[in-house]
Amino acid sequence: MAAWIICLANFLSAITFTAFESLGVMYEQDEFFEGDPGAATLFWSKILCFVGVLGLVTNLFLYIPIVTAMGLKGSIAFGGVIASVGLFCISIPLNKWWYFGTGLFFVFGDNIMQTSCNTIITTVVDPSQFGYAIGMMTLAINIARAFGPFVFGPIYEHVSKTLPWSSNAVFKLIVVALCCSVKEKTQEAAEAAATGEAVKDDVPVQKERSIVKESSLATLKRALSNASSGGLLTPGASQEFGEASEFIFGL
Repeated sequence: MAAWIICLANFLSAITFTAFESLGVMYEQDEFFEGDPGAATLFWSKILCFVGVLGLVTNLFLYIPIVTAMGLKGSIAFGGVIASVGLFCISIPLNKWWYFGTGLFFVFGDNIMQTSCNTIITTVVDPSQFGYAIGMMTLAINIARAFGPFVFGPIYEHVSKTLPWSSNAVFKLIVVALCCSVKEKTQEAAEAAATGEAVKDDVPVQKERSIVKESSLATLKRALSNASSGGLLTPGASQEFGEASEFIFGL
């Protein structure tokens, strides 16, 4: 179940970046360049250049320290919130440089988040299922990339030019919630080990109590037998005391 949740999370996360790739140049052309495709394309190429450099720097130098400090789920939440804020800011068309900066802000968060989303699936399935799980996750991502433009294109053209960005900002937060809701195998193993240890620790205590009961009962029987043989108790009274003691120590 956890693996399917991660697949769904990656599907929603991939849709958001697909919207950025497919609608980004049209959005800046309509909002900042008065429909001039040449100027818009030139500016978009600059954005993509900086996006590539930022992604390289993030993955090579920043990602590992962030994951080490925050863990996988922490890095997903950190990157997801940044990406969500970036998308929401993109939906506010102030000027081209605002769009430039917020776009890079979104890409920075998305790089951290998406890398951890792709990695966390290996922590929720058995090693024997890695290939199948990663294959299904990749399928979900490819479906999102294939159908994302068909979903957001009509919305952009006929409903609102800013709705794809704001809706994807919400999708990013949903992805964070989905990824943080799953239990990793290490967490499940720790809980199972803690429960097993508690049960294991209780077994010697029960065994010790049983030994004490048996020893006390045997001692009492010997005392009653000696008392009966010494004339202190009749055999019938000794037998009655013995039965009563067995009942008491059996409780």
